[in-house]
Amino acid sequence: MQDLVKIREKRWFWLKVVVVAAFGALSLRLFTMQVTNGPVYRAKIANDRVDRFVVGAPRGKILDRSGLVLADNKKVLNLVYLPLEGRQDADKVANQIASVLGKRPEELLELMDTGEHPKLPKSMPRRIYRDLSLKQLSFLREHQESLPGLHVIVESKREYKQQRLASHVLGYLNSISRDEWRKYRSLGYTLDAQIGVYGIERQYEAFLKGINGALIIESGKDPGGRFRISEVPAVPGNDLVLNLDARLQSVAEQALAEQVRLINSDPKKRKVSHASAVAMNPNTGEILAMASFPGFDPNVWVGGISSENYRAFQPSQQNWALQVPVPPGSTVKPLTLLLGLESGVVWPGRLIHDPGKLQIGWDRNRDPHYFYCWNHAGHGNVDARRAIAQSCNVYMYQLSLWLGNYSQSKDATQWLKTELPIAMKRFRDYHNAFGLGVSTGIDLPEEVYGRFQTTGQLADLPFASIGQNQAYTTLQLVQYASMLANGGKRMEPHVVREIRSFDGKTVKRIEPKVLDRVKIDPNNLRVVREGMLDVTAKPYGTAYNTFRDAAYTIAGKTGTAETGQGEDNALFVGYAPYDSPQIAIAVVVPEGGHGSDSSGPIARKILDAFFQEGISP
Repeated sequence: MQDLVKIREKRWFWLKVVVVAAFGALSLRLFTMQVTNGPVYRAKIANDRVDRFVVGAPRGKILDRSGLVLADNKKVLNLVYLPLEGRQDADKVANQIASVLGKRPEELLELMDTGEHPKLPKSMPRRIYRDLSLKQLSFLREHQESLPGLHVIVESKREYKQQRLASHVLGYLNSISRDEWRKYRSLGYTLDAQIGVYGIERQYEAFLKGINGALIIESGKDPGGRFRISEVPAVPGNDLVLNLDARLQSVAEQALAEQVRLINSDPKKRKVSHASAVAMNPNTGEILAMASFPGFDPNVWVGGISSENYRAFQPSQQNWALQVPVPPGSTVKPLTLLLGLESGVVWPGRLIHDPGKLQIGWDRNRDPHYFYCWNHAGHGNVDARRAIAQSCNVYMYQLSLWLGNYSQSKDATQWLKTELPIAMKRFRDYHNAFGLGVSTGIDLPEEVYGRFQTTGQLADLPFASIGQNQAYTTLQLVQYASMLANGGKRMEPHVVREIRSFDGKTVKRIEPKVLDRVKIDPNNLRVVREGMLDVTAKPYGTAYNTFRDAAYTIAGKTGTAETGQGEDNALFVGYAPYDSPQIAIAVVVPEGGHGSDSSGPIARKILDAFFQEGISP
């Protein structure tokens, strides 16, 4: 009996041990779940009952220097479909709203199943229609109870208020390409996001995009049987204030269009299809106007572009001021003269006789090889200032030979190998120092740098002196003209003036930046400037008729570059006022003929508008 009692006591002891151990393990498990892993489980529970639909943030506005809104956003009503709420009635819903939305039921069903992007998870909410009309909204509101899964949300849509104005500068939006998706996904973008793919919209995407909001969709239903939805508001992107003046930009674009129409009205001339102009503050680098003809309406890209619109858009897409270099022609003659003066091979009063041509070497039959002036009758005796004012080719040819240390008595074969490369490098380096053939530093994407071409032939020297073997952009030419105006400072051109938060606080101010300085003897620079002044102020100047009655003084240079395909390229560069430069300008009309006839009048209209409007720094 005593043994039986001991056995029972022993069993009771071990039972208590087991019970205590079980409670201990349970307590430990509860502690682990609630304290150690509590956040994980709470998040899992939240995910089981909550879904998120990303609502894109309104992009920042883009304004001109005076505050005129160029790019804004308008509120639109978009239709979102919740698969978990409405999947059982999908067929019925699609049939009921198809005609209202202007789609076929099967097309709607596909959108409801896969959304705008097939890679979306099946349970994720998806946008199935953008920018509902009032009529469509009324129908959806009226039949809301019989349309499970459909919800109307408020989002923003890009709107370019001035339509075609400054379209190449502003750029446009488009969907994320397959090649760039990995990059943008890592930055938090969604599959259906639109991004800047051109112009300012692309360059300043990180500032413009804002912080997305969200719709929080809870699995618990409201009394009406629909999912409960709450909203996390989006934070708008930063606003950009540009240096562009909308009035000057409008004048520039209109002047290009009018001049092209005028040229094309002559049935004897080759048709002109493109033109560009850039105006810049030579002291700060502020881009006051950048016009490229033809323009386009960036609104056609918003929400996707049709194949028909894309075909019509393609010819106008290139920014001819930034992306298409052309031979600069005589616009580089001031630079050739400056190089000659700085090198000491010529001085201001040294006369060079121009009979209309200059012998430079011999042809294959040992006959004299001549390079001609544009004025085949010749300019007679020409000094430095007249060489610029009259755009004398022979003067520049001779100057280039001196710079290359060439003479007819030299062994041409040896000279070509030893001294020509040195001379051409000298030309190229001087052009590069003035912003020609190199990056300007502009805050726009897809800039093309142009080229300085050499063939290893004797002709390289005279062609380099008159701008025939190079190709530069309009933007590079205006940077070069600015350096002549400001005494040799290569200012970084910038389109954006200031970045502001959506509530008006300054995020960043773009200050003037000097990229390089070219040391120039002031006396030599004065001679070049006086020659450029004579271009517009003296009766023998090539642009005298264009500017003779102007209310301001302007130093300028016309250019006519041969293309070998019919009409020549027409160019003009300059700055004004002569004594205190406030604006530099470059105009290019490919295949437009003579610079004085085609580009000069465009420059005149832009400069007239600048001084009449009194555009402030």
